[in-house]
Amino acid sequence: MADPIAPPLADKRTRQSPLMTTSASRYRASMFTTRFAPSPTGRLHRGHAFSALTAWQAARDVGGRFLLRIEDTDFTRCRPDFETAVFEDLAWLGLDWETPVRRQSDHRADYDAALERLRDMGVPEDALPALAETALGDAALFTNPRPTTYDDVLEIARSAW
Repeated sequence: MADPIAPPLADKRTRQSPLMTTSASRYRASMFTTRFAPSPTGRLHRGHAFSALTAWQAARDVGGRFLLRIEDTDFTRCRPDFETAVFEDLAWLGLDWETPVRRQSDHRADYDAALERLRDMGVPEDALPALAETALGDAALFTNPRPTTYDDVLEIARSAW
């Protein structure tokens, strides 16, 4: 009997992911993209493997794209050896991905510009704590006071990067 908690990656009759049979079939293959975005703060575990395999299989089922993005914004815990291990583990699973791999830390200028646009658009400053958590990750907020102004967010962002 099949395990009811762990759905199969693919239906053996159709070789199509059960998660993708309805929604992805409506998209043209060239428009369908999945991604796996681990944070290199430790070794991958079974949950990571399942997520990566599911996303990879879904893209393959419809001829789409599978992207790997490294969430390396937590400078207190991310390590190069863990990032290397991510690549090795995914390759061991038989997965391939488009290159170059996107690293969030390479796009700091984009995030600074986005914060400036928010200021120019008049986004209320009381929305900044939630925006900062989303944009900067938890590490920057653990080491800094909770931001209350645009300048606070930009200062934390610049010190974190």
